[in-house]
Amino acid sequence: KICHAMRWRVCHGAPLCIWALGPNVTLVDKYVVNASLADLLTPEEREVIDGYDDLFERYAMFCNGRWLGVPVLQDAMDLMYLQHVVYSVQPKVIVETGTYKGGLTFFFSHLFQSMGLTDSKVVSIDRHPPWRVWDAHWFCPVCHECVRPWGTDVWKKHVHYLEGYTDEIWLVKEAYQHVDESDGPVLVNLDANHEFEGLQQELMLYAPLVTVGSYLVVQDAKLDRIWGKPAVRAATMQFLKSSDDFVWDRDIEYFGYTQHMYLKRVAQTLGRLPVDEWRATEDEGA
Repeated sequence: KICHAMRWRVCHGAPLCIWALGPNVTLVDKYVVNASLADLLTPEEREVIDGYDDLFERYAMFCNGRWLGVPVLQDAMDLMYLQHVVYSVQPKVIVETGTYKGGLTFFFSHLFQSMGLTDSKVVSIDRHPPWRVWDAHWFCPVCHECVRPWGTDVWKKHVHYLEGYTDEIWLVKEAYQHVDESDGPVLVNLDANHEFEGLQQELMLYAPLVTVGSYLVVQDAKLDRIWGKPAVRAATMQFLKSSDDFVWDRDIEYFGYTQHMYLKRVAQTLGRLPVDEWRATEDEGA
């Protein structure tokens, strides 16, 4: 083997040899391991990942994403993880908070069509319908030539849109009803509230809907580092400490980079919040 140095790391209890190559060497030994790259990265390598994240935000690279002509504000690696999760779980229902212009909603719907999940649906929640904010440039320039997702056949077949705030009683109840009417796995994707308190509330309301073996995807956990304050990651970590029902599945991150946290449900002790009682208590406190 042509190497100038060798490093050893432990991966799932077994030593893993990684050959560090000199500048003139083109031959490389590759190791395929059943583990997250997060387990293998050195602090210096992690800084490289963080550097990419900084560039991703600085140049608003998320604005460039397209899925079959529809704008999707996601990193390409996370889209790969999301399709892997959806394919693995084969959900009957995806409950999504934060529709915005509908790109990820369309992505999920198209996966359903590609996988032959004709009865699966996306229950997508946002106070602003995508057709009303299409010409808004809150995050990205308006893409006039892009496909409007709500006019596609897959959207019409698979999407049930709920307009309102994620904590409105009627809306939460309707989302629960869609879940109760399904006879299969439920996946939840949270992308509406990114402040600490707001996300805590969404986690309490929607995490219990996830079925055992499925996933709770919490979007934009990187914002804590970028904002320099407790936000998405902090709220999610506090949630994980409060219940043993979910584990942070780092093996999903097989490319080493993600903006999100993928929580797998492994037990079912966490019940739904009694929505009426909770809002009544909240109103009294106010």
